[in-house]
Amino acid sequence: LAPTALAADALSTGLYVMGPKKAVEWCSQMEGIEGLALVVTSEGLHALASPGLKERIELCLPGLAIEFPALLTAIFNRHDESFPPTGDLRSGL
Repeated sequence: LAPTALAADALSTGLYVMGPKKAVEWCSQMEGIEGLALVVTSEGLHALASPGLKERIELCLPGLAIEFPALLTAIFNRHDESFPPTGDLRSGL
């Protein structure tokens, strides 16, 4: 989501090139910009979203979980300088 269709169109190519996780993290740092990426993995379909979409997304596909990697990064950076943590937080897609 962006303030205008022109802004969204201009951002789409650059965000695509960044890859889903970096693109969503970038969007979470920009005021007025939100991002959602659907990623196909060997485990199935995963959704990554910027935190601003947390209260605005309604799941309509059974079994689909939405991850907020930028939100996890912000939480760990606030509480633990050793981010990224070891172990599976499902944020390393």
